[in-house]
Amino acid sequence: MTMTTPQFLSEPLAAPKLDFPNSKETVEVRVINTNIEAEFIGPPSAFFNPSTPGFTNLSWPIYAFLISHGNRHILFDAGVRRDWQNLAPAVVKALSSTMSFHRIDYDVASILDSDASGLNIRSVDIEALIWSHTHFDHIGDPARFPSSTDLIVGPGVKALIQSGYPTKREAMTLDADVAGREVREVDFSQGLKVAGFSAYDCFGDGSFYLLDAPGHSQGHMCGLARTTNQTASGDSTFVFLGADACHHPGMLRPTEFLPLPHSITPSPFASQRAVGAGCPGHALQALLAHNQPNRPVFDLVQGPLFPDIVAAHETLHRMQKLDSVGNTFILLAHDASLLDEIPMFPGAVNTWLSEGWRDKTRWLFFGECEDAVLKQSANSSEVGRKM
Repeated sequence: MTMTTPQFLSEPLAAPKLDFPNSKETVEVRVINTNIEAEFIGPPSAFFNPSTPGFTNLSWPIYAFLISHGNRHILFDAGVRRDWQNLAPAVVKALSSTMSFHRIDYDVASILDSDASGLNIRSVDIEALIWSHTHFDHIGDPARFPSSTDLIVGPGVKALIQSGYPTKREAMTLDADVAGREVREVDFSQGLKVAGFSAYDCFGDGSFYLLDAPGHSQGHMCGLARTTNQTASGDSTFVFLGADACHHPGMLRPTEFLPLPHSITPSPFASQRAVGAGCPGHALQALLAHNQPNRPVFDLVQGPLFPDIVAAHETLHRMQKLDSVGNTFILLAHDASLLDEIPMFPGAVNTWLSEGWRDKTRWLFFGECEDAVLKQSANSSEVGRKM
């Protein structure tokens, strides 16, 4: 009798059946890396709970996403403005004590306008700027776009930003962000559901959805882009834009649907990849505070990051279900493990499935704890030799 080795360290639950409306329409998705690193000053426990050896890096990239539907172009988030010191004073005061920035040379508008690739999509071509939410590292500087660029926001946000600074001295946005611009608030009450989320069909043809994803902040939204469609079968692939529903892939994985594998190839550790070696899943499991191969490395931290922790958990669980199905690639706004692994603007990520980018990057976030894991393994080997 032939015995097969289980693929995972625990038996995974079957991937859930999720409802994706049919459509033959797709969009092109381009990830814009603004080359800005936001370095948070403070203890990792503000983001990472429970404390886990190796995960101490609080310097993260900030992505924006260009969504193109033929000759129509929208932006999902816009990163940080170059002159962050000119944000609303209440925001500047908070950032001065909690963050540091490397030099900021570019913003999304200047990246679009300086592109020499022949793509020829400029800031004046952006039909709408979508704010996933109103935090400084997502809203950019709307004034860098023409007044013809609409601003699209989530539930309850329009009233929140109607009066910014200096009209309201304590405001977190600026009057200039909305001046002379149409602000449209998404209505999720029409009954459309996509993969368990209340949804809004942005182009009206099933190519790009905005999703109601509460928990992190007022009106927080995610995005779901249909990236390919097979005419014969009707099967589609999607890219999920996670915004700040979680800030680190260790909050997303592993799960009951996607436990740690027995071996991860390519290894998340550079030293092992260099020699073509895989990483044993049990070495990563031993690092986890809860020692469970089917539970995320980190829990969401209740507090300023997730003031509505119940809603945040519900949003995250829906994302984990999406992460377990074969047709969706999740991109988080601050996922450093994607750098140098997927094409950045002006390249598109639509071919993620055929290129294998999701499978190659799924566990790369563990690369942050390489030294801690290898040291732990070396110590275990030393103990074994002495016994």
